[in-house]
Amino acid sequence: MRFVHGAPPEDVTTYLFELSSDDLAARFARYPEQVCFVGHTHELSLVSFDGRTVRVGCPVRGVTKLNPALRHIVNVGSVGQPRDGNNNAKYVRFDPQGFALEVRFVPYDFEKTARRIEELGFPRIFADRLR
Repeated sequence: MRFVHGAPPEDVTTYLFELSSDDLAARFARYPEQVCFVGHTHELSLVSFDGRTVRVGCPVRGVTKLNPALRHIVNVGSVGQPRDGNNNAKYVRFDPQGFALEVRFVPYDFEKTARRIEELGFPRIFADRLR
């Protein structure tokens, strides 16, 4: 498995959604691991690649069995600052033996967090994203 912030193989600043299918296929060719976990976008997504075709989708809450014959990029969501309209904290767990991805949503007091962001003088957009 590989873990990166932005886009594989080690890009820190590129957002996964900025990449075309051709760009994604080229990136799969640049690293050997079967599964890569990324963040940066604060949105859940799943990219699968069979060596020719790139498929982009969104994993759902709960357990999803990944196809072990494919390679995958898992965008793990966001424990904070969501960009998908759902203000729950989100994270994933991966079972390498069962090749299964579990997506968990966790409610929390996002209003309290938003107020604290404002109290500390951070840009208001960070509080607004939580609401």
